[in-house]
Amino acid sequence: MPGTGTPFPGTPEWYEWLKDNYRGRDYKKWFHQLQNRGVQLQLGKAYGKHNVLTTWTYDRAKADHWFNPEDPDIYGVQMVRHERPTLSGYVQDKIFISDKWELTPSLRYVRYGAADVTYVDMDTDEYTSVHIGSAHALTPSLNTQYAFDDKTSAYFGWSHVYRPIKVEDHWDPYDNVFSRLRDEKGDVWTLGMRRELSPKTTAAVNYDYTRMSNAVVSYPVWNEDYQEYAVGVNARELKKSFNVSVQHQFNKHLTLNANYSHAFDEYSAKNGLKFKSGLTVNEGNINSVINKLRPANVYIADLAYENRRLYTSLAATWYTGSNTTAYTSSRALILDLNVNYAVTDDMTVYASVTNLTNQAYQTLYTRYMGKNAWPQPGRAVIFGVKYKF
Repeated sequence: MPGTGTPFPGTPEWYEWLKDNYRGRDYKKWFHQLQNRGVQLQLGKAYGKHNVLTTWTYDRAKADHWFNPEDPDIYGVQMVRHERPTLSGYVQDKIFISDKWELTPSLRYVRYGAADVTYVDMDTDEYTSVHIGSAHALTPSLNTQYAFDDKTSAYFGWSHVYRPIKVEDHWDPYDNVFSRLRDEKGDVWTLGMRRELSPKTTAAVNYDYTRMSNAVVSYPVWNEDYQEYAVGVNARELKKSFNVSVQHQFNKHLTLNANYSHAFDEYSAKNGLKFKSGLTVNEGNINSVINKLRPANVYIADLAYENRRLYTSLAATWYTGSNTTAYTSSRALILDLNVNYAVTDDMTVYASVTNLTNQAYQTLYTRYMGKNAWPQPGRAVIFGVKYKF
């Protein structure tokens, strides 16, 4: 891209730039093997004003991570193995209090069994194990919706959330930091309203608020006990997200759906720790990573036309507020076109063109690969036939 220091991917200049700035490898750097076995039971029963549902699941997961000893970036660990059983279940009751009011309380139970994380030393082949104790929690939630009249309804939801610490939360396998970190806990509130503005127009608004009393983050903060900047730390988190949508039917053939969403996160240190000031995105500033390395605003509009056997839609997605530290442009407009035609009651032919204007854009950034490393797909055309037997 002009002005970014990186040529446009696929051009002759780009290949020359790769030769000077990137060295490939002819061996596997690592590989992962994941395995999970489990069983699930679900029961439901309706009686009177109550719809009761319960689901219980037992899983036993195993993950092996192998690292190539020839890789100079691997620091002494040849293999990491993590096994842990999990039992989870919930009971909910949807109560129809009246024709206008529904109330759904629920209770969720989860138990994570004890686990040993095993590390194999690359030089000595010795096994080292770090023990993670078992953890369990009972978390309630409450959801309700109320119809004021035929045109207006509102809903509210609250859930208490819980997640135990995981192996991925820690950086140094030989530093037993499991005792420093606490399980993640918090609460999530959702509030929304839907209103029929006219016989042809409906609007909805939704607001989500998450407050984590304890979240585990990778953030350099000063630790007085160790007289150093720790990485895996306990923190507070506030997350706010807003969404508004409008649907309008121009006539019996033409309909427009429009949507806007925005989210903002903020972490703060706790337990006497202090954030290291002046951090940049590349130095691990978690707030910058979350709020600056994703599009700040996402607008979506879908214009659909339907007439007898023909259905077609033009969808537009507009990303704005992207930080140019990570992206080649602060905004991008993507168009997608779909056409369906029912030849008979059983056979439909369709065509789809994604990224109609062949817009170059990104929605993901990684420090390891750098800017422009994860471009989204260009224009693609698909033709097909669907037949019901």
